[in-house]
Amino acid sequence: MTLISNFVPQDYQIIGTCEDALITQNSQYIFAAVRSYGLILIDVTNIYTPQIKNRFITLGAESIIFTQNENFLILSNGFKGIKIFDISDINQIQILGEVKIDGQCLHIRSIFNDNFILVTLQEKGQLALVDITQIGQPLLIQKYQYLSEDIAYDVCLNDDQSIAYLMGRTGNLIIPLKSKIILQTEIFQTQVGSDGKIYVQTLHMDDILLVGMDVLFLITPLFSDHKLFIKSCYYYENYNKDNLPSWISFKQAAQELQLKITKESLNTNINGVLGRTNHQIILLVLQEIQDLDFVSQENNINQKLSAYIKKLCQSQGIIDNVGFITEYFNPYTQFSLQGFNGTDAQQQYINQILKMKVINYPIYFTTDSSLVLNVSDSTNIILSQSSSLQMYISVDPNFARFVDIKYKGALISLSQDSSTIMLQGETCQVNQLVAQGFYIQNFFRTQDINVTISANDQINYQFEETYSFQEVSFLKILENIQVSKTCNLQCEFNQQYSDGAIPVNEYFKFQISDSIFINLSQQKTQYNVNLLIDDQVLQLSKKYWLIFDKTTNSLSGQPGLEQVGQSITIQVNATDSYSFIVDSFTFTVKKDNSSLFLKIFLVILVPIVALLILLQFKSSFYNLFFTQNFCYSTETIEIGKEYTKQIILRDEMFRVAKIIWEQYKKKIEIEILKQELQKLKSIKDESNESKSLSTNKINMIQVENINPKSLLKRNQFDQSSLQPNQENLGVTEDPALKESQQERYKKKHNKEDQEQNFRYFVENGEIDYNFILKQMSIFFDQINNNQPDLSLGQRVNSEDIINTSTKISKILQGFFVKYCISLDQDLQLIFEKIKAMAVSNFNNLDWYKAYTNIASDLDDVSECSIPVITVNEFVFSKTIQIIQHIFPFKIQNLLIIIKESLISTAYGFEEKRKRRWKQRSFGETIYKEKTKIQSIQILQKVRNRSFQQKWGSYRCFRDIGFKQCPQTQNYGLPQWMNALEIINGSIIIGGQPMASDVGQYLIRIFDKNSYIIREFKIFVIKKQIFTQHDHINNATSSKSNHYKQLHQNIPQLSIKYNSRLPITSNVFLNPSISSAHGNLIARDNQEEQME
Repeated sequence: MTLISNFVPQDYQIIGTCEDALITQNSQYIFAAVRSYGLILIDVTNIYTPQIKNRFITLGAESIIFTQNENFLILSNGFKGIKIFDISDINQIQILGEVKIDGQCLHIRSIFNDNFILVTLQEKGQLALVDITQIGQPLLIQKYQYLSEDIAYDVCLNDDQSIAYLMGRTGNLIIPLKSKIILQTEIFQTQVGSDGKIYVQTLHMDDILLVGMDVLFLITPLFSDHKLFIKSCYYYENYNKDNLPSWISFKQAAQELQLKITKESLNTNINGVLGRTNHQIILLVLQEIQDLDFVSQENNINQKLSAYIKKLCQSQGIIDNVGFITEYFNPYTQFSLQGFNGTDAQQQYINQILKMKVINYPIYFTTDSSLVLNVSDSTNIILSQSSSLQMYISVDPNFARFVDIKYKGALISLSQDSSTIMLQGETCQVNQLVAQGFYIQNFFRTQDINVTISANDQINYQFEETYSFQEVSFLKILENIQVSKTCNLQCEFNQQYSDGAIPVNEYFKFQISDSIFINLSQQKTQYNVNLLIDDQVLQLSKKYWLIFDKTTNSLSGQPGLEQVGQSITIQVNATDSYSFIVDSFTFTVKKDNSSLFLKIFLVILVPIVALLILLQFKSSFYNLFFTQNFCYSTETIEIGKEYTKQIILRDEMFRVAKIIWEQYKKKIEIEILKQELQKLKSIKDESNESKSLSTNKINMIQVENINPKSLLKRNQFDQSSLQPNQENLGVTEDPALKESQQERYKKKHNKEDQEQNFRYFVENGEIDYNFILKQMSIFFDQINNNQPDLSLGQRVNSEDIINTSTKISKILQGFFVKYCISLDQDLQLIFEKIKAMAVSNFNNLDWYKAYTNIASDLDDVSECSIPVITVNEFVFSKTIQIIQHIFPFKIQNLLIIIKESLISTAYGFEEKRKRRWKQRSFGETIYKEKTKIQSIQILQKVRNRSFQQKWGSYRCFRDIGFKQCPQTQNYGLPQWMNALEIINGSIIIGGQPMASDVGQYLIRIFDKNSYIIREFKIFVIKKQIFTQHDHINNATSSKSNHYKQLHQNIPQLSIKYNSRLPITSNVFLNPSISSAHGNLIARDNQEEQME
């Protein structure tokens, strides 16, 4: 014996001793009674890991039993009495009823078919009898105590439950349980003969009552010294007493039961099939109460007092004049005899005597269907109480069919597909016809044939059952269609074509002879012709060179060159509508050597050559047809202005950040994070309320006059040009109103500060990166100490993670903010709306440029150097004003999260990226190591008319119209570019174009497999005079000399640049630059049209 598992109740804070336990029939659950605690349900579906499924604290629990059908559980609950639970649904257990019993209830035994229970007691009595015929209303019938004994250890029963053996302090006590009354029940079946007379047949108590029978129960009392009266009769089912069903009637005057057995008397068994059903009828028997019935020496009631008690009960209507209990006595309510000044013990004794005079006497019987089918008996197949019968016999038409033969006797018909035969008539005639037998033709082995038989006699439920062919004695096999033993299809074909081959390009015809297939059923033979290729049967299609004519039963056609050398197998299915057989023949098409070489070349060599070409130039095909994976928007710079660009490459930082994030994400409390996001949405924007009415009107006028598309095109124009001037509009604010609004805002804001408790955010909606990054640094230290093989600490330390401006910190911030966006649908919708407004002016790869300013960080070109990306507050705020009406809530408190997400998108720092095939560019990051960058190509647009005329018809190719740039002596770059390097995980591009450099430049970055991973164009335009925005253009002029110094100080890389290397800078146009950009494009288009 081996211990499989150990269930410890103390692990679930359950204190007490297990006094009893039961396991369900399916062995999946255990009920346990824990003393001083209650009832617990243990799930043992997995016996190795038992689990608590439910518990009921009853403060008792000594013993438990199931009812016979296991729908109810009865609990002996110590000093709390008896509780009954409904456990029919294991997931919804509920207390159905309870009864209080003085003393401590110990053990329980069920008697008389779960109608009563015996309960052993301690302290107050030894044994209690409880009536549970009404399962939801248990009733205490009687208590027993032998002399002064106050405890019973247990009780057991004999076989017929007529005697109980009670174990007490002094030994065993023998207690009779059966009622003293005896009711003789005689059963008779009544039938009406053909002569109209009624015939009676005596039945035994054990006989099964069949549907269609008329049965009479005569009830007679025997050997009773008291008069008995059957007051009423009930039908007992599912532990409830109900009214008699329609097929049972009780005649009180005659004291008899009449049963007309119908199909409604049958219930479904555990398999869901209607069949044999056990029934129980409860007779409510009243026993006469005599004058001396209340005499009790223990309760000091003598004969005179007993007679007085009877008269007192009669005067109060509890007992009628004859001496029987009336309906005024309710055994389920508290009893007290009015006018009797006896003790409580005497009142309880009177109540017990009255209850004992009301006897529930059970009668049992069984019903079953009278429609019986004996398929193995060839003489008496069908048994029924009905005189007429309808019967169906069916087989699967794919395996067998009935033969259409004229049968005599009952009405018979055959289905259209010959799969079902129907018989109808008198039961004796149907029996005679079935005994003669039916013929079928089988298509397969008889072991594969199943026969379904259904019968209906109008009084029983319809009978239906499926048998194997061998089980049915009245079915016979008719001989199937066969192939002639002297000549089959192949023999017939070889007689016409001696070598078994037909010539190519010549007409071919073969007719199937009637002598090949032998049909004995006198039905016309029908043929179905198919191709047999590699053991697969294929139908002859209309496009195939062979056709089959069903009128002449012939194959004809003209084979072409494609069929030369083929071995063709024709399969013929012959059927007589009942059975079928298959035969086949094979032939070949004679070879034609002149066309063989051409066929091999066309069919085999051409696809191979095409595949080799595709593999050789796969990168060229990708670069031509998948531009959406790498092509970024065009950038515009003015002559004389310094141009800088920094593109981030994937390095060790990304791997370390991914490991840290995966560990941190498992510890994020998602529900708290979601609640904080919801709180941010629910906080009202009080700053908006504090604005005056006039200011709101100005903002409304301003937003209405702004075109969203033009706003996104000019990201960096002077924001002051669109700011409202309240003085010019003549609008002023009321100081008193402003002060009152500010006070109201301050009070409400202070109240909300007390209610809001944030973990990942602060009250104004900012992400608490100090808290988050400190947590991540802790995970970094744990991983670095526990898993040194990951080598996380070689290039990164905890200080880099906590510092919010470092590269690895920015990557982790991007992972977190994108994770926040994924948890909230409203944030996702806001982000998608902002993106949709930008895509009309930018493409899907760099739409973020509409809202961000990107500057290269070249002050410290180190391994952790990344561009500085900020949000263009003016464009962003105007976009938010435009889309605010879409959302039912204020989105002001979510703007910081949206801004952080924009910056993360611009960097390209996202944990899960939706990418296309071979896409490697995301935001300002290329997800390739620097060792996998092959080259950077820089091309300049050609303005030579002869060159464009030469290639004018091939403008569909993307690089036609560009040529290699003129190069400086030292660096292989265009003359105006003085910086093009890959250093410390970044690609650096810089330079200062002059007037001679005006034009369009195409920059491409290639990986080692020659796939383009990023491409963009640069427009160099003439300087625009637009002084209002000079402060913007001068923002980067201070870096001019820094690029030259940077290029001189950085050591040369081993990568050889084929005049190649790009990076995107986020330069948004002011109005003057936009117009110049447009003029340049328009001039290029005009030149192309003229050419």
